[in-house]
Amino acid sequence: MRVLGGAALALALCAPAAWAAPPPVYIEPPPAPAAGTEVAGVTAEVGPLFELGGTGYLPGITELVVRIRNAESRPVKGSATVEIDAHDGVREVRAPFTVAGASTVTLHLPIEAREALRVQVLTEEGRTIARVELQPQGQETVRLVELFEPARARTLLDSMPISPDYVPPSYGGSWSSSTMLRVLAGRSDATTGAPVLPRHVVGWRGIHAVVAPTELVARLGGVELEALAGFVMGGGTLAMSVSKPEDLRHENVVALLGGEAARAAAPAEARTFLEWPLRAGSPTPVRPIPAASAPGETLALAGWTGGNLAPSIFGASAAYGLGEVVLLSFDPQKGADVGDPFVQVRLGELARRAYDRQVVAAHPAGGSSTMPYYYGGPFGGFDPYEEIRKQLDPNRTARWGIGVATLLICLYAVIAGPVAFGAAKKKNRPLAALTWLPILSLGTFLLVVALGVASKGLGRRVHHLAFVDAGAGMSRGVVRRYRGFFSPDAGDVSVRATELTGFVTIASTSGRDLETEVDRDGARLVDVETLPAETLVVREDGIASLGDGISVVPAGPDEVVVKNRTGRALRGVVVRTVAGQTYYHPALADGDDASTATMGSGGAKFRTWSSSLSTRSAGVAMTHDIATHFLEDAFSGEGEGDLGEAWTAIAASAGDGVDWFPDGMPVVLAQVDGGEGMTKDAGLPVERARLLVRVVGWGGRP
Repeated sequence: MRVLGGAALALALCAPAAWAAPPPVYIEPPPAPAAGTEVAGVTAEVGPLFELGGTGYLPGITELVVRIRNAESRPVKGSATVEIDAHDGVREVRAPFTVAGASTVTLHLPIEAREALRVQVLTEEGRTIARVELQPQGQETVRLVELFEPARARTLLDSMPISPDYVPPSYGGSWSSSTMLRVLAGRSDATTGAPVLPRHVVGWRGIHAVVAPTELVARLGGVELEALAGFVMGGGTLAMSVSKPEDLRHENVVALLGGEAARAAAPAEARTFLEWPLRAGSPTPVRPIPAASAPGETLALAGWTGGNLAPSIFGASAAYGLGEVVLLSFDPQKGADVGDPFVQVRLGELARRAYDRQVVAAHPAGGSSTMPYYYGGPFGGFDPYEEIRKQLDPNRTARWGIGVATLLICLYAVIAGPVAFGAAKKKNRPLAALTWLPILSLGTFLLVVALGVASKGLGRRVHHLAFVDAGAGMSRGVVRRYRGFFSPDAGDVSVRATELTGFVTIASTSGRDLETEVDRDGARLVDVETLPAETLVVREDGIASLGDGISVVPAGPDEVVVKNRTGRALRGVVVRTVAGQTYYHPALADGDDASTATMGSGGAKFRTWSSSLSTRSAGVAMTHDIATHFLEDAFSGEGEGDLGEAWTAIAASAGDGVDWFPDGMPVVLAQVDGGEGMTKDAGLPVERARLLVRVVGWGGRP
């Protein structure tokens, strides 16, 4: 439509001759309001998954739980609704429910919010079961969740000062020398006593480390296990104490550790003296800092071998995706163990390392809850989705129509002006040109309209751009999907998450009211309005499959072998070795491998990109930039300019705080041809799909 409007304006003239989001405002939570009820025998509890105290919730992306208890004999139907008055439109997240007589139902509602929330639980007749208001608690802290009953570490370590190395860019790169360790307790089902855990990967957002017994992990299944695995794959840390030896043979534990583990002697690393992670100049703590000491006489330390485990200061650790799984040498469930300063210091160091690890992930599934504030721009009006929108907008492919339309209009101006009036003058009939002018104008207008239709098309269609962050050899990784829905006319579209653990929202609502419904089939955006010739960008966070993965194995001093097991071809393969050498391989078919010993370094522009990769500070930590401008030029030099633009869009959406090339690890960048293989999305044809992947570390079969 913009093309047609420009054409009409040009005809009329020729014939005669950042958005910037306001900074977030944090409000101290008021005293807990009473939940009003009008339905006898039916009550509801509303709150975040992990207890923060009062009526607070973690701002950004998180998950709320609503537990409805029906003490009556008859069933009750209704819905729980979260209403968010965002600056760019009202958002609602709704979950229908049916609770049988003398039963309890637990609803999980994923949300993205930075403002006060109004949660109400109503029957289908409109009668109120509960009304609650939640306020954001936005202080950036290191968060560890303790899934033990009782939660012993919480009483000893919560609110202790701690000094992580990584400082999120949302804080301008400047913190004081320390922040706070928050030890959160999980919620339990009052009927069964089982823990209530996230059912969406983003439900772990804002949590950095989880400490749990192996018997709990062994009991998990379905979406709770999937979400926990996604948390670890996205850079989170899961530390387990071994409840009983047979837990180590359970398929859940074996999958996380990469094989069956067995008890061994405690390694020397597990006995080393550690200081509490706190730098000089920190505020005076409210309670004494645990002292560096040897393990107490009653503390029996254990070691573990098998799978991908290697000795560590915590016992034994194994990489899992971008995250880490730990088998502890002690048991935080035992009061005698957690009361030992030796154990307390290690739990503090575990939490600090888990917080610092999030810098490796581009879109950390368990990363900082306040990272989305950077996207909104408290320090500026930068729109991280601008380049994404360009990649998904079909209008970009319609530029040839604009060029042809411009030539037609100029040709019309020449014929309708000098040519027509010159010919009429020669015939001594100067006004005769006016006879043909309306015909020429109409013909040119119709041609421009036809060009617009031909270049943009008449039907609705979808473009996809997805980015997977994965560990080497992993068959799955955390994914950030961008789904662009284009319509030539006004209408609406409903979009469902790709998997049950996924979360969908609009990349930029632009003043829209947005409704999300959560049911047994997952989260779904309901009847989102689309404007004529607009590309609506839907953002989704979840887990994606990579077939059998991409193996990255050593083959010699600083030599890397990459094997493609994804089931599809890889294109534009870039390998960065531990020593910082960069190699380029144009394509790698499924089942093939390539060694850096035989790869080239790319053209001159690729070498320029490699030499331009720089580091920047994020607190004490250092991150490695991806230098998108030079990378785009590098791919252009290889005839892959569109691939370079796609990487630029992904990097812009991730922000500046990502360590794209962590020290001590190889990194592979590539495109998986064919995208994720979807041909339909919300009933519309997928016209173009692109899947980019970053693989970090060593792993897989040669």
